[in-house]
Amino acid sequence: MLLVAVGCGGQDDSKPVPLSQLVAQAQKEPDPRLRATELIRLADQQRRLGDLSGAGKTLLLARKACQQIEDPQAQAGAWFFLARAYARMNDPTQAKFFLQQGRRAMERIQQPGDRVATLLKLARAQAELKQDGQALATLRQAEQQAKDIPLGNGTDELPLLEKGSLLVQLAAAYSRLGRKDEAQRVVEALLALEATCKTPRQRSRLWTLVAQARHQGRLDGVDEAWRKAQQYAAQIEEPLSRGHAWVDLAEAAASVSRSAEAARLLGQAQKAADQMRPGSLKNELQERIARARR
Repeated sequence: MLLVAVGCGGQDDSKPVPLSQLVAQAQKEPDPRLRATELIRLADQQRRLGDLSGAGKTLLLARKACQQIEDPQAQAGAWFFLARAYARMNDPTQAKFFLQQGRRAMERIQQPGDRVATLLKLARAQAELKQDGQALATLRQAEQQAKDIPLGNGTDELPLLEKGSLLVQLAAAYSRLGRKDEAQRVVEALLALEATCKTPRQRSRLWTLVAQARHQGRLDGVDEAWRKAQQYAAQIEEPLSRGHAWVDLAEAAASVSRSAEAARLLGQAQKAADQMRPGSLKNELQERIARARR
């Protein structure tokens, strides 16, 4: 019987639970997207423990869950995740089949930002199938589509933070393929967006994204970008906005394993909160700081 340890944060009271029991529990999840994701993860655990037969059966359950997902973006992502699982099972025939299923679901995605995010998932699945040439072509397609999305809050537009986040993911994806020049080109596209920034808060967000993209792309200039992001955050006059800017920076620092930097930035956020009058906005900022410290 295959067992995995589960418990509260890996404490000593963790007890082994049969993987078959966890699969049965996952089958009770009403949301098919969550059910598919969890089943695929459990199948991967079974594979790593040598139970290929059990992993195969669990992946069949995941396939049924994928078929029940209605949202095209979520379904395409689930198909690509399933394709990656079959690639790790050394079953390229099934992996390629589910890549095609994901492509069909992609055709129904309407929003440009959602299409770019899904192309990134397709490229990752292609890379796992050792289709590096196709993965690179997919990333270039995603890059062009991302650059073409205008900034804004209207239909077919994206706010700076959302568009920038896609470019950060793209830099990371290029880096995983060993394409440093392409990752640098994505960073340059991010830098070009600074011309659209009209406030210190926007510039701080932009340079935070640049720092993340340079880190994820394994490029030079990460520390310089962090300094500029903090420089602009310090220029924000209104304490509420400045406090949230510091938390933004802290969360970004934590995401790239700069924990000491994150703690210091949260201290700056608390100083901004201390300058505010009591009220719901101050409470909201303090609650966000507390969540980021956990």
